[in-house]
Amino acid sequence: CLWCISSKSCMTYPYSTILPSNSLCPLNDARWGQCTINFQTLIITLSVLGVIIIIAFFICLFSCCKCENCGNSFKENKMQRKAEKRTSAQEQRRADMMARHDEIRQKYGLSRGNAYAKFDNPA
Repeated sequence: CLWCISSKSCMTYPYSTILPSNSLCPLNDARWGQCTINFQTLIITLSVLGVIIIIAFFICLFSCCKCENCGNSFKENKMQRKAEKRTSAQEQRRADMMARHDEIRQKYGLSRGNAYAKFDNPA
C-alpha cells in the first residue's frame, strides 16, 4: 500500500521500481505500511543504518586481524622470554653445582682429572 498525502489516495505499491516515481507521488508525501512511515525518512534511516553496519563490520574485521597478529607475536615473545629465563636458571644451577662439587673435591684432596686414572695398573 502506498498512501499519497497530496492526492489523498491509496494505491498499490509499484513493485517494478524500488522507490515510487515522482509522477505518482512526491517522495516526502508518500507514506508506506500503515500510512505512518514517511518514505523519505525511511530511506534516510535505512541508509544511515546500512553505513553504520558496514563501518562496524570493517572495524571488527580490522581489529580482529590486528589483534590476531599482535597476539601471536606477543605470545611468541613471552614464550621466548620464559625459555631464556629457564635456560639461564638452568645454567646458574649447573654452575652452582659444579662449584659445590669442586669445593668437595678440594676438601678431600681429589683432583678433577680422569676419575679412572686411579684404577690403571702401572705394569
